Amino acid sequence: MQTKEADPLSFLGLSIPLNNYTSSVLPIILGVLLLSFIDKWITKVIPKSLSIVFTPVLSLMITAPLTLAFIAPIGNVFGQYLEIFFTSLFHFAGPIAGLLMGGLMPLIVLTGMHYAFFPSTFASFEKVGYDVMLLPMNFIANMAQAGAVLGVIIRTKRVETRSLALSTLLPSFFGITEPAIYGVTLRLKKPFYASLIGGAVGGCFYGLFSVKTTAFSIPGMTSLPTYIMKGTNNFQLALIGIALSFLVSLLATMFLGFKEPATKDEGQPEKQEKPSKNPENAVNQQAARQVNPYEVQAPITGKVIPLSDVNDAVFSSEMMGKGVAIMPDKGVVQAPFSGKVVTVTPTKHAIGLVSDDGVELLIHVGIDTVSLNGQFFEVLAEEGDEINIGDHLLSFDIEGIQSKGLDVVTPMIVTNSSKYLDVIYTGDSYVNAGENKLLMLIH
Repeated sequence: MQTKEADPLSFLGLSIPLNNYTSSVLPIILGVLLLSFIDKWITKVIPKSLSIVFTPVLSLMITAPLTLAFIAPIGNVFGQYLEIFFTSLFHFAGPIAGLLMGGLMPLIVLTGMHYAFFPSTFASFEKVGYDVMLLPMNFIANMAQAGAVLGVIIRTKRVETRSLALSTLLPSFFGITEPAIYGVTLRLKKPFYASLIGGAVGGCFYGLFSVKTTAFSIPGMTSLPTYIMKGTNNFQLALIGIALSFLVSLLATMFLGFKEPATKDEGQPEKQEKPSKNPENAVNQQAARQVNPYEVQAPITGKVIPLSDVNDAVFSSEMMGKGVAIMPDKGVVQAPFSGKVVTVTPTKHAIGLVSDDGVELLIHVGIDTVSLNGQFFEVLAEEGDEINIGDHLLSFDIEGIQSKGLDVVTPMIVTNSSKYLDVIYTGDSYVNAGENKLLMLIH
């Protein structure tokens, strides 16, 4: 019985191909690039007072369908043409094909384009019983990564770097190179280049002698038995290629060296604040420098609610950023830190703030309260105003809003959450505005 292929999805007239992007990086890179252009364009078009609310949502609504319909499939198509190119090249110029593919294999894997080689690899197993392209070249590239990691272990003077590299060395020998690439070689740059050189040399050797594997397996040391072929020296050639790739990568890492990112102690001295002439202010400055994590005071009095429990997908899914919500008991919004008012929506239901330390906070009173067009709200601070902790920024009539059938739960979103390791709320079930801490931002 023949299985019918699923039909493509359709969204606003756009055909969405049903591709598998597991482990693919290229579609993500292209999608983020598109998002950056769209975000800049929307920022110019949307009024500043509305930007903090609408720019992220509109950017995603435009980018997501375009990425799924056009941008992401480009990675699959490019991978297919890459497979055709190397397959053809292996037929009449094995050493050159091996040189290119062995050297470029880490980049091919990182972008997810190696999946395009699977059909031809399985077809080769079925037709001739072996593969000379994807698996052998991947094996060579993985051994080159192991060589580069060993070079880092020998050359580094930092205990932390050596410990990290040691933890990735053994997995690399068994074909699991992601920890080595992302944690060591790619981070240090030159060892990654050295691994490309080692992979190219080993790949050229494999291409020259058409080294074959007889089974589909993880390209590591455990796959060596698949290179044993009776009546041939294929296994011996495989071992020589592995040694070449490993040693060239190791020596290239030792020769090229690498520069490790400077730590705070090794880098330039941090910029010092000018001490205040007022002794009390000087003490406050010293205390502020020691605050870690950064703390945000409660801007509203009421019951604390996790953001995931807010009945609005834009907030509960953390699409706009991490944060928390409060079910208010008092209809007053106070400044949770010292900083500046950057946005007040025309409908007065939301206000955007930025602290002196760069924390961007959106306070959105109620759900769907934009429909009230400012009714039951009074703005007490204007855009551009400097604020201090406890300043009254906005007042609202809780009973009036509820009389219209609207929820008064108030989300507080850190819109630049990506700048911080984590944004968590203190765990208090009830807070008083200006008196209790609400959020902690981990640097």
